[in-house]
Amino acid sequence: MALDPRLGAILLEFAAGEGLALCATFEDALLELRHLSGEEAIAAWIRASRSVHSLKGAAAALQLPEIVRLAVGVEAIIAPLRVSGEPLRSPHLDPLLEAAALIRGRLAAVTAASAPAAGHSTVGA
Repeated sequence: MALDPRLGAILLEFAAGEGLALCATFEDALLELRHLSGEEAIAAWIRASRSVHSLKGAAAALQLPEIVRLAVGVEAIIAPLRVSGEPLRSPHLDPLLEAAALIRGRLAAVTAASAPAAGHSTVGA
């Protein structure tokens, strides 16, 4: 079944814009958490959590189940860590960064698959 061109354009715009921006925010917060503690760490955890939660919600609305599953897994890892206010250590950092890379890869795949179906993009318009 062919993808409705309107949905293709929405998917392309999300993946190329908002989705990648949310993923970048998540990755940046994770990298900051290697060196932060206390209130600064809690603020970075909140940024990381919000970006993943927003990514999950948008992916669910756009019927991107692989991204939803990855985001749910990330949220499960983050939940107990975010209240600690402690720096993020390698045992948790590495799988979270790997999950971010997988999400970024899925967004790139959505962009590639949606571009022909969309016919044109509203990104940057």
